[in-house]
Amino acid sequence: GPAAGITVPEGARTIEWTEGSLTPGLVEANGRVESADLISPPNRSAEDVVRDLFGARFAHERAIVPLEERIATGTISPDELDRLLHGTSGESDVAAPPTPGTVFDPINDARQGCCAICSGQMPSRAEALALASGVDDRRPITEQSAEIVPHTAVLDTVDLDSPDFQRLARGGVTTVYCSPDSSAVIGPRGAILRTAGPIDSRVVAPTRAVKATVGSDPTFVGSYNRTPWRDSVSAFTRRPTTRMGVTWVFRKAFHDSLLRKLGRPASGGADTPSEEASAVLIDVLDARVPLRIQARALQDIQTAFRLADEFGLDFVLEEATEAYRCLDLLAARKAPVIFGPIYDVAGPSPRLYSGESRDSKLNTLTLLEKAGIRTALSAQELRDEDGLARQAMYAMRYGLTLDEALASVTSIPAEILGLDDVGRLEVGKRGDVVLWSGAPFAATSQPLVVVVGGDIAVDLRGDR
Repeated sequence: GPAAGITVPEGARTIEWTEGSLTPGLVEANGRVESADLISPPNRSAEDVVRDLFGARFAHERAIVPLEERIATGTISPDELDRLLHGTSGESDVAAPPTPGTVFDPINDARQGCCAICSGQMPSRAEALALASGVDDRRPITEQSAEIVPHTAVLDTVDLDSPDFQRLARGGVTTVYCSPDSSAVIGPRGAILRTAGPIDSRVVAPTRAVKATVGSDPTFVGSYNRTPWRDSVSAFTRRPTTRMGVTWVFRKAFHDSLLRKLGRPASGGADTPSEEASAVLIDVLDARVPLRIQARALQDIQTAFRLADEFGLDFVLEEATEAYRCLDLLAARKAPVIFGPIYDVAGPSPRLYSGESRDSKLNTLTLLEKAGIRTALSAQELRDEDGLARQAMYAMRYGLTLDEALASVTSIPAEILGLDDVGRLEVGKRGDVVLWSGAPFAATSQPLVVVVGGDIAVDLRGDR
C-alpha cells in the first residue's frame, strides 16, 4: 500500500503487498528477441538432424521403423530404447511401451507418426537446451545477401506478439533493445521496444544504432562465407573469410561512404556498399546515427578502436568478453560498454563456436566497474534462470554491490540507450516498476508484479 506521507492521486490503483522490494523495470541493452525468421538454414539438412537425434548409427530406414516393431524383433537394446526415450543410457528408467505406430522425440517427448526426416527438421539436443533457457542465437535474422546492410532494420523481423516478450516481462525486463545478430560486418539498425502494453505503444525507437562486428562471427554465422572452389561460386563466395577480411570490409565500407559524401564515386569492387547502405553510414560518420561494435577477444577490441580512429567514430562496445585485458584502454577512451552475458561455460551460440569465449572471466563486470568504465549488463539471448535478473545475481556473486548491480541493468543501460524516462524510481519517470518477492536478484527471489507504463503486465501474487 502507499507509504506514510505519500498522497495517492485520485483514480490511481494501488498494489497491496507487505513483503519484498521495489526496483525500476529492468532495461536489456543488447537483447536478441525471438523472430519468425529463426528457422533452420538451408545448409542444415534433415539427415544432420537425424544424426543429432539418433546418433550416427541410426539411418533413415531405422528411424522410420516403429519402436514397438523394433522391440518385438529385438533390433533395439534396452540402452538404445532408453536413450531414444530420455536422451540417456542405462536400463533403470525405461518408460512404458509406446503407443503402437509412434516413435518418440528424445528431446521433447513428442509422439510422432514418422521419423525426423518425414516430419520436418527437429531440434538437436544442443538446440533444445539452448531454447530451454533462451532464444537460439545461431540462426540469423540479418539479411544475408551482403555484408554491409545498415539500411535494413531489426524491427522488420520482430513479432510483437511473440511469447518471448512475455518471458522477458516475467523476468522483470520492461524495456529491451532488440539487436541484430553478428552475421554481417556492418549489420542492421536495432530497435527499442517495451515488453508489454498496447501494441501501438510498444515501439519506443524503430531504428537506432547500426551494429558492426569485429571478430570471426561475420565469417561463419548464418550462411557462412566461403572461398571460390573450382566452378562452385554463389552469393556467399565473398569476403570476409578471415579477421583480415572483416577489417577490410569495414574499412572499405566507410571509405566508400566518405567518398560518396564528398561527391566522388566509390572505389568499386566486390565489397562496395550499396548507395542505400552508404547513406546510413554517412549519418554514422556525421554522428547522426549511433554505432555499436561487437568485439569479444582482446585483439578485436583493439582493432575496433583502430578502425574507429581512422574515421573519427564514437561507438558503444558490445559483449567485450576479454575487456579485463584492456581496462586502461577502455578507461582512457571512455567508450560505454554493454557487457555480457556472464557464464561459466558458453551454451550453444556463436560465442561458443567462435572460440572467443574460452578466456571469459566471471568477475569482468566488477573489474570494469572498479576501473570507472560505464558498463551495462546484458543477458542477450538468455532468459529465465540465465536471464537479466540472474545475470545481476551472478555479478553480485563475483564482486558487485546491490546498488552497482541494479544500476547495471536499469539506469546505466537507459543512459546508453538515450532514454531519460526509465531506469530510476523518480517523480516524472515512466511507471515501469518491479515488485520482487524478496531482495532484488537474490537466488530465492523472483518478480511478483511487473508494471509497464503504469499498467500491470505480470502478476504472480496468486501463485504464492
